[in-house]
Amino acid sequence: SKELRELAMEKGRIYRGGRSGDSARVVLEGQGGWGLTEDYLRVEILNAPSEPQTIHTGQLQGKGGHLYIDLSHPSQLIERDSTP
Repeated sequence: SKELRELAMEKGRIYRGGRSGDSARVVLEGQGGWGLTEDYLRVEILNAPSEPQTIHTGQLQGKGGHLYIDLSHPSQLIERDSTP
């Protein structure tokens, strides 16, 4: 079972690395800093806006397994959660 876990981790790293440069929709978690893409990748959010729980589009960047989206440039706000 250890071999299967290692294989799954390696495949995950390869998939994440292959997404770099792609456009993605991301929902901001909490007060920003991290988000979740439409294919459930947790990514770091740079220059997160102050609106929590919103969905933005951006370009995935990074090397290896670490992906991030820089929202310092205007991004398209797709949805806004109106719950308090």
